[in-house]
Amino acid sequence: MISRSNKLETDKKALLSTLWIFVLFNLIFRDIHEFFRAGLLEEIITGVVNGTQVTEEVMLIGAVVVEIPILMVLLSRILNYRINR
Repeated sequence: MISRSNKLETDKKALLSTLWIFVLFNLIFRDIHEFFRAGLLEEIITGVVNGTQVTEEVMLIGAVVVEIPILMVLLSRILNYRINR
């Protein structure tokens, strides 16, 4: 039998994981929506997007920003309540 506190902890883990999934989907849909903007492909080819020079460092920062929500979905499920808090 699942105790009340254990069920509450599971519910909070599910809520936290769901919120991180929401953040991740917002990032994905924003990026997909941006591809429909006129001229974006030309900007990507030239290496200057929205006035910002796209370097390897900028690409790395972008990758880390996307990886954080992906990692947090997993961590919010497997870490204990104290760390998730």
